[in-house]
Amino acid sequence: MSTFAPIFLVGCPRSGTTLVRRMLDAHPQVAIAPETFFVYKFWRHRRHYGDLRADANLNRLLDDLLAFRGVADVALDGEALREKARRSDRRYRTLFTLFLRQFAEERGAAVAGEKTPNHVFYLRLLQRGFPAARFVHVLRDARAVANSWRGLPWSSGRLWRDAARWREHVAAARRSRTGGALCTVRFERLVRAPERELRRLCAFLELDFVPAMLRFHEDAGAAPTGPVNTGREPWKEKATRPLDPSVAEQWKEDLTPAQVAQVEGRAGREMRRWGYAPQTPRGSLAWARAETQVREWAWMAGRAARAFGRAPDALRRAWKPFAPAPREDRDQT
Repeated sequence: MSTFAPIFLVGCPRSGTTLVRRMLDAHPQVAIAPETFFVYKFWRHRRHYGDLRADANLNRLLDDLLAFRGVADVALDGEALREKARRSDRRYRTLFTLFLRQFAEERGAAVAGEKTPNHVFYLRLLQRGFPAARFVHVLRDARAVANSWRGLPWSSGRLWRDAARWREHVAAARRSRTGGALCTVRFERLVRAPERELRRLCAFLELDFVPAMLRFHEDAGAAPTGPVNTGREPWKEKATRPLDPSVAEQWKEDLTPAQVAQVEGRAGREMRRWGYAPQTPRGSLAWARAETQVREWAWMAGRAARAFGRAPDALRRAWKPFAPAPREDRDQT
């Protein structure tokens, strides 16, 4: 299976990964599976599932995979996958390969792929497992992403913290050392000049460009690799409509200068690495950077304190001799 060459779509959530998936889905030779979180939810939890040579453990893993939200939407032939898995070497890489291959075969596609934004943190692992894989990193301005996250289930509720998460995602792609196996697609260029960007992407993937990729929004509810479930994920509704170039700069209307400064204070340096120039004046940006750094340290300290509060009693007793004395005790010494 070393010659298997899947496409993996990755990036920070709300950067346009669903849009790129829809566009590639419209290509008659390509089938991109929706989010499986296979590495994060399954591969990383090998201890939880135990030795897959045991049928019960293998079945438990496959049950969880097939029931996972996006996977369940596409109605894969679960029994066929189980039969292939039982006859395989039962390694995680093999199971992921079987899933992706069957996904593409059931849709009459020659090229298989998968879209999980979170997999940007596991590019080297995926490349070791799939040496011939191609990776598509979808990139969008940090200010637009932070603005798009507001009110969504996974948002921290703090612009500076969401900007830090953008920074973590895009830095992971930059540091991935995947060589020529990774292509970055910029959201802003894609919505403004879609044919040019899709031709570039197709060249990287060694595919012929087809005009149907520009008509991805047609019959969105009956996409060949499964619908975009806007009932469960209403924030993906725009990926079912024709392109609107204005969304690239919607953040300029929605965010106040102070909010923009928060984002740029946390993500400005990484933004510059990707060619996104901060608009906050230099002096104000330095202040925003210091302020948001202090906020992040306080947030991390709060998380550590809450985690320690949940620690077993034995751990807290072991720490007690080293803990600072209460203030009234210190004042008496």
